Amino acid sequence: MRTLESRINNATKLGFNHVEAYCLMLYATQDGAQYEVVWNSRDGVTPFIIYSRDGQEMQHIAFDQDRVELDFVPAVGSRIFVDLTEEVARQKATERVATMWEEGERPLSERFETREAAVQMFLDAWTEREGQPHLVEVTEEMRERFKLLAIEWQQAIQSMPKHSLGSFVPDLERAARANRILARAEARRQKRNATRALNLQKGKS
Repeated sequence: MRTLESRINNATKLGFNHVEAYCLMLYATQDGAQYEVVWNSRDGVTPFIIYSRDGQEMQHIAFDQDRVELDFVPAVGSRIFVDLTEEVARQKATERVATMWEEGERPLSERFETREAAVQMFLDAWTEREGQPHLVEVTEEMRERFKLLAIEWQQAIQSMPKHSLGSFVPDLERAARANRILARAEARRQKRNATRALNLQKGKS
């Protein structure tokens, strides 16, 4: 199991500012019924908690299995972390204010003179630091862009001196092990879903 110190050392040797830079990371619900592997597509921070597609809380687990994948090409429809842009932050803030303007014990309408002032408050909080994470679904256009970036990463890795790859090679070995673990977990999940579907079908007949 990798310690936080060793992960920081590896990130530093590869020239990154964050231990989770370009990592594939495992998130799961507390009961383990749902899990999702999310790729961090940049050298930036990531949240401990995200929400599944159906709104359930998922936490980052198995930190020691986070692995660097510089040339990873995410599938269309999968989710990845990107930098939050001001445009997206403003849109999210506007939606949040619209929902909270008249709702709750202390609606925003009682705390701000205008909706724009409330929007600005959220916007300032979310963009105070550059590179805040934003979870997005990969489109075909994004996938094509990552394909090109992957080629650039592969060329960069090949040109690196062998001695500088010392901390990178073990990550590749761990990646193979982690892939096998995730593949087995996915197979078990699919088997459970198939069994549930079969039992439901039997119950209706």
